[in-house]
Amino acid sequence: MVIAAAKTDIRAPDPRLVALIAKAHRAREHLFVSAASRGDRHAERLARLAYLAPDITSAILDGAQPRALTSRRLLKLPALPLGWPDQRRLLGFS
Repeated sequence: MVIAAAKTDIRAPDPRLVALIAKAHRAREHLFVSAASRGDRHAERLARLAYLAPDITSAILDGAQPRALTSRRLLKLPALPLGWPDQRRLLGFS
């Protein structure tokens, strides 16, 4: 699934996307320290978002992400590429 490129207007940060990024980093840390979390699909899907390209994370925190990029779409991605250029293309940043 590729999110169509759209204008990236500067606006107030999307609180749901910002919260999702924060949860992703907490989930990643939790997976590192807790063997009990391994196998938790939701935690694993969430944790992978902690590996977004730094400029994508910054754009989300600044409210400069493409309009089509929502927390729901980000969570529903079947896979997130490890390569930052691939992430930018997939999420509509390039």
